[in-house]
Amino acid sequence: MKTIIFNDDNLQENQIEDTVLKARAVIINDKHEILLSQCAGFYLFPGGKLSENECAEEGLIREIKEETGISPEKNMIKPLVRIKHIIKHYPKRHEDNAFGNRENITDYYLVQTNQNVDKTEMDLTEYEKKGGFKTIKVKIEEIPTLIGNLSGDIRSRCYAREISAIVSEIKKLKNIII
Repeated sequence: MKTIIFNDDNLQENQIEDTVLKARAVIINDKHEILLSQCAGFYLFPGGKLSENECAEEGLIREIKEETGISPEKNMIKPLVRIKHIIKHYPKRHEDNAFGNRENITDYYLVQTNQNVDKTEMDLTEYEKKGGFKTIKVKIEEIPTLIGNLSGDIRSRCYAREISAIVSEIKKLKNIII
C-alpha cells in the first residue's frame, strides 16, 4: 500500500507522544457517487479509530456498519493508500486545552458497492450523535468545494488535507472503478 506522509513540523519519532491507528473507506457506487460523512463540522470518509488488537479490515467493516448501516464483505475491500499525519500540538478530544504531538496513521480502502445507507442499522457514538453525524452521496468533483480551502482549526485542516490526497488517488483509479 502506498504511504503518504504529512509532517510539516518535521517531528522526530521520539517527539511523538501518541499514535492513533484508523481505517477509512472510500465507498463508491456504479454511478460514481462517493459517501462522505460530516460530524462536528468536519467532512471525512466513513471509518475511524481501530480498537485494541483489531486489524484494519475488521475495524473498517465494523466502522462502516456503525456509520452507514452498510455491511461490506471482506472481498469488497481493496487497499488504497496509507496516510501518516504527524501533527505538533494536536488537541486531545476528551480533554479541554490539552495538546500533544500526535501521529495519525490511517489506512484508506476502496469499497465498491451499490448498497445504500441504512439508518436503521447504524450505531453512532454519543460524540457522533451530538456532532450531528450524517452521510451524503457526492460526486468526486464536488468534494473540493465541500471541504473548502484547508482553513479552520487543526482537525478540520488535517481531515481536509487527507481528503484532498485521497481524491487525487481516486482520480488516478477512476477508469478502473465499477
